[in-house]
Amino acid sequence: MKVEFRYSDGRTREMQQEHAEVLRRLRRGTYATRMMQAGDDLDAMDLAALRDLASRMGVAVHHRAGVDRVRALIREAQTL
Repeated sequence: MKVEFRYSDGRTREMQQEHAEVLRRLRRGTYATRMMQAGDDLDAMDLAALRDLASRMGVAVHHRAGVDRVRALIREAQTL
């Protein structure tokens, strides 16, 4: 599946999800699939689901962060 990858310097590029995941793990930027970009139903998600979403988005979350903090970090990453 093709995703839009956003490099750390702001450039964007469409690429395969596997390649984007490798670059995300190298901390070269972030990506979001079209499903991730859709609705904002973060309020209905529990902590485990929010942590999973943050991990897939490449958002670093402290291990003791609560639900509200994780939601705020995800929303902040979505606006960038």
